[in-house]
Amino acid sequence: MLKSFLSLFLLAFIIGAKAPDANAQVTNEFTLNFAVDDHRPTTESLVQLQKFLNEYSVDDDLSIRIYGHTDTNGDAAYNDELSWRRCTTVKDEILAIGFPENAISTVAYGEHKPAQNDHSPAAHRTNRRVEVHVEKHTFNTTEELTAALSPDEVQQFSIDADEPAKITSGNGIIFDIPENAFVDAAGRPYKGEVIMEVEDALDPIKFISSNLSTLNHQGEMLESGGMFRIEATDPDGNPLQLSASSSIGVDVPVRNALDGMSVFTSGDGSNWTNTSRPVDLNQPPVYPPKPTYPGEAVFVHPPVPKIPEAPRKPAIPYRPVNPEKQEITQVNDLNIERYLRAMEVFKRDSASYPDRIDQYRQDSLKWAAEKHEMLETYHKVTVPAAHEEWKKTFIDPDRAYQLEMTRWRAKCELISIEHYGSLLDNDYMDARMLGTYALRVSSLGWCNIDRLMRYGNNERIDVLVQADDPNAQLWLVLNDYPSMFNMGAHKGVAEQSNFPYVPAEAIALTVKDGEVMFGHAPLTRDGKVTIETRPSSLEEIRDYLSQFRTGALQASR
Repeated sequence: MLKSFLSLFLLAFIIGAKAPDANAQVTNEFTLNFAVDDHRPTTESLVQLQKFLNEYSVDDDLSIRIYGHTDTNGDAAYNDELSWRRCTTVKDEILAIGFPENAISTVAYGEHKPAQNDHSPAAHRTNRRVEVHVEKHTFNTTEELTAALSPDEVQQFSIDADEPAKITSGNGIIFDIPENAFVDAAGRPYKGEVIMEVEDALDPIKFISSNLSTLNHQGEMLESGGMFRIEATDPDGNPLQLSASSSIGVDVPVRNALDGMSVFTSGDGSNWTNTSRPVDLNQPPVYPPKPTYPGEAVFVHPPVPKIPEAPRKPAIPYRPVNPEKQEITQVNDLNIERYLRAMEVFKRDSASYPDRIDQYRQDSLKWAAEKHEMLETYHKVTVPAAHEEWKKTFIDPDRAYQLEMTRWRAKCELISIEHYGSLLDNDYMDARMLGTYALRVSSLGWCNIDRLMRYGNNERIDVLVQADDPNAQLWLVLNDYPSMFNMGAHKGVAEQSNFPYVPAEAIALTVKDGEVMFGHAPLTRDGKVTIETRPSSLEEIRDYLSQFRTGALQASR
């Protein structure tokens, strides 16, 4: 479904989609192949997968990502489900080896990310696949650890300054860039190639990895609907700016929308300044429900009516056998009696045989005529009637549904939802359920969709957070608000004065002897929190952070 929309992105050619991780982690990849319409990998693929995973220990700190794909044959919705079943099968194989479940993530692409774009049989064989990406984590510093929490941090796009362009971030933020929008450092209009650098932050994992906070320049807490950074340079790396008369339209996907949001800007992503420019909310169009089919849970063609059986063809009468030709070895009264009875039967059957042969010929002609008539009725009447009934029950409702889907997609284009295929890549939610925050930015750098946190007359406390490791970095994440901030730390201690008492968690991260150390503790009413860190893994930290409501796409708790 989404592949037809992706053609709109041709104006923005991606020249580099992933910045190298700070700790230079190496990701190894393996591909499993599948037969047509089958979620079970080939035996050879499973053997090779076992050899591939033998390079790792189940005790290693790993991230195992499983990406499922199909060819383009069949219905797109069915292919989405088939790719998910392929992911699940491969995941079960990896779990059976002993790797922990929290280290494994799955994403079902369906037919939307083919390895080969043509429709040849060879391309279909290549596209029926599951890709397994394994990354082993080792760290030297806390900075390397936090940077590795959220890969794919920075994207680069090449666009033509003389043409309008749309570019899409990894989490589905759409940037609508007008033509002739850039000037150089001297304020002169810029023509030619522009290198756009984009970074987005829609969840607490990315907030930590990019050292972001939701505080304004006065130290007040903000409720964030998502942050993003956009920069522009010429091919030589010289910075460009937006002209005074230009602005970039931005659509940010949102599931839990907040009212009264404004655009905030920041130089470093920490202390934000309100521009007082409001943010609009575009609601998604209603997704049309699939039709229900009488007596059927799924779309199934009914069986073709059974061909009627003609009357049984009459058997050819047997020719009587003369008992005189039978050898008689014993002569007695019993045998003579049997012989005489057999002779009577033979004479009677012989006399009636010609008549019975004539009747057989007549019955055969009648049988052939009846068979021809029944077959003709079956093919001309019975089968067409069954097809019409099937069409009325299944085809017509499905055609109406496809028409509604066409109208729905047209509505989606108005708010750019069709571009949110990348959300599926990140295992968020179906893009058809999303709305968007719509805004315009007139300057490059970090932007934040925010409003002042509405916590009423909460009691104010002084917060003191202390970790058991002097090298730990500390964060405070609010449980019930989309808000968090980096507390900084000096020898494992951080303070925050005049903080509203709300449910929150203090988080500590550090690296000790190359091992990830992680801890958290709830904020107490006296504001004093002590955190004990323990050995952990990247996936465990990600799982913990994903429960919080911070960010535009996170679900309410």
